[in-house]
Amino acid sequence: RYLGMVYRKLHRFSEAEQEYQTVMLLEPDNLGNVLELAQLYLEEGKYQSSMGLYQQVLAKSPGNTEALMGLAMSLEGNNDLNNAADIYRGIIENHPDSSLAKSAQTRLDRLTKATSSDRSNKFFPIDPDLGTAGLGWWDLKKVPLTVYVDSGDGVRGYREEMRNIVSKALSAWSNASSGALSFELLSTDGHAESSWKSLDSQKPILKRLEQSLSNVPGDPVRCDIHFHWTHNLASALGLAWTSRLKTGNPVLNKAHIWISTEKLADGTFVPLGLTPASSSIFESQDRMLEEVMMHELGHALGLPHSSNPNDIMCSGIYGLNATDMVERRELSQRDILSLTEHYNHFEGNGMPANMVAQLKQETSPSSGSTTPSGSDTGSAGTGGTTSGGSETGSTSETLSPFLPDTSSAGPAEESKSEEETKPEEESPFKDKAEAATPKYDPIRDALFAMRTKQYDKSLVTLEKLLAINPNHPQAHYVKAVVYVMLRQYPQAAFEYKEVLRLVPNTALSQKAQEGLKKINF
Repeated sequence: RYLGMVYRKLHRFSEAEQEYQTVMLLEPDNLGNVLELAQLYLEEGKYQSSMGLYQQVLAKSPGNTEALMGLAMSLEGNNDLNNAADIYRGIIENHPDSSLAKSAQTRLDRLTKATSSDRSNKFFPIDPDLGTAGLGWWDLKKVPLTVYVDSGDGVRGYREEMRNIVSKALSAWSNASSGALSFELLSTDGHAESSWKSLDSQKPILKRLEQSLSNVPGDPVRCDIHFHWTHNLASALGLAWTSRLKTGNPVLNKAHIWISTEKLADGTFVPLGLTPASSSIFESQDRMLEEVMMHELGHALGLPHSSNPNDIMCSGIYGLNATDMVERRELSQRDILSLTEHYNHFEGNGMPANMVAQLKQETSPSSGSTTPSGSDTGSAGTGGTTSGGSETGSTSETLSPFLPDTSSAGPAEESKSEEETKPEEESPFKDKAEAATPKYDPIRDALFAMRTKQYDKSLVTLEKLLAINPNHPQAHYVKAVVYVMLRQYPQAAFEYKEVLRLVPNTALSQKAQEGLKKINF
């Protein structure tokens, strides 16, 4: 058990799994061992495996709150938000004064927002403090956006490989926009970077931000987005700032991003040097940094936090606050849809229709201002707080007005823009699953996925079936076989025993009994 804990600290997860599975073989009736391995799977992002173990514990101890909480978090990771929410409600109702109930309530609140946005197809949630403008928009007619990445000299934990991860994050968002957003990496400007560092040394910029979000000085580095490396982010892995927080103008002309270089998602500090024993820790940090940079770059492009735990834009580096994810996560479909929603599918004037309407209002004769370029003016715009008195100024105005940022009751009903009135079949949100004519057989689908070694996909299909019909013996049997393929024998044994319980004295139960003998359970 202790050896497993050491491997876990070193992020050598496959070796940790082996030790925990050995402990389970030595002490098969100790549910604490099962919970240990389940937590490890949860931290790795192996949600199907963790679900199987938590269900195994609950079969023997139905009221085990730790197992219930872990199962709900696993369901979150598997994007089964409704079932996760049901379990959280049960924890809150049955254990109202426990610390787990408080955590469950926090997660339930977030999931309620997530399922609400899924139902409404509004993937870009309105931030009550910033309003519909969010953190602002870049004028897409002025791409590519120029990006400067600091050298990292003197920053504890910085490695040159981190610059390559910036490029991956830029590519991810550019691909998500189908190329409408593009970026240009600038070459090193030592003199300008030194000038910025001088400003920072006189009065640390991060300290200024703690006092006021507008307290960021002008940048000597001429670029649109400025990446900084730091070991001074006390309680975060990354931080993003846009010019809208200073000027109020939703048309952006500057963004800063700070990235922490010396710790992992759980707060663990990385070693000072690379050794064979510590190499897996640096690999974990690189995976984490990919998500951190994509997340903060999303903010720099104007997006707020998502409420869905499976989105890159969910608050926190991982929606589940896991210490590690074995597989690299990419932008989710909701991340992409929130970006396209924010920028009106990248059509027309290069920024959202309601932003164009706001600019027209601000430049109408009654406002007394000149026509803005919509670029790097940095003018102290109101961010949408102008009155509606100029709406009658133009009979050709067909775009919906920009909504006030100060609305605490949520966004008002807007008139539909051209994109929103497209025929239903062109909607990117339309579910086309109903068009399939052959009758769907989940067992056949799971078997095909298993035979093609898509084990995770097979488990997802079986879990969905068992969520509808928990006593489906064929589903339990196929699930057991998948676990055997994955060499997760305790989980396989549990599923085989479920078959014996559900359909004793049948051909299927005989196969299950043979399976148990082969794995010595």
